[in-house]
Amino acid sequence: MGTAHHFLAAQINNSKDSWTLQENKQRPQSGVPPVHNLFAGLPAELPQEWCQDLLQTGHFRLERIVSAGQASPEGFWYDQPAHEWVALLSGGAGLKFADRPEVVVLKPGDHLFIPAGCRHRLGMDRGG
Repeated sequence: MGTAHHFLAAQINNSKDSWTLQENKQRPQSGVPPVHNLFAGLPAELPQEWCQDLLQTGHFRLERIVSAGQASPEGFWYDQPAHEWVALLSGGAGLKFADRPEVVVLKPGDHLFIPAGCRHRLGMDRGG
């Protein structure tokens, strides 16, 4: 596998709810939850973007996204009903928004808030 690009994405709705930790659905008998690593447990091949829910409630979802250079298909736009917060942990990426001509380039450590209904797509995915 080439350079992987790691993202965290959180989708937020306005409500309180119980939560589910996707990697730890059953708490160990010791009562101490296990530690997980965001860069471990990846598929050997990534022919398409790979996503994994890490934490989920009825109104909040934290998702790990790993890409190996993929971009959204030409003409495809995400138009999500929930707000989204995205953080780039490694690699590089470019986001295109329907209402602006320039590509928003992300580097490790960058994060942004995407309001619900804001049409966007992964315009480019870069290593480094």
